Amino acid sequence: MKKYNPLLLLSIFIVAACGGGGSESGLPDTVDVTPRDIQFTGLAGLCAVGAGPTVFVHGGRPPYKLFNTHPTAIQLSSEYILHSGEGFDVNFTGQCFESIPIMVEDSLGQLGKTILTNKRAS
Repeated sequence: MKKYNPLLLLSIFIVAACGGGGSESGLPDTVDVTPRDIQFTGLAGLCAVGAGPTVFVHGGRPPYKLFNTHPTAIQLSSEYILHSGEGFDVNFTGQCFESIPIMVEDSLGQLGKTILTNKRAS
């Protein structure tokens, strides 16, 4: 009969109980923003108005600051995200635009982005 070190068994149990030791926060050297590309089209010859998607941020080192270069076209639910895995909501004002970036900067200055487009329906 094989003998097992009780400390080894305990450490295996602890690692398995916490999900294997990996991080759900993402990589510390990369700010990951999802979705990365958001394309909306309005209805009946108009551009989209109102609630858009929730965008999630992972990785890097929180907190994160959001940079919206076109606040007349896009409104964000927050200027900051405190924790990895949290998100912000996007709202469209009805203005048409193509390829506007929303930049996300972590506390180390690392950047991530999502690109938004709001097209007129044909």
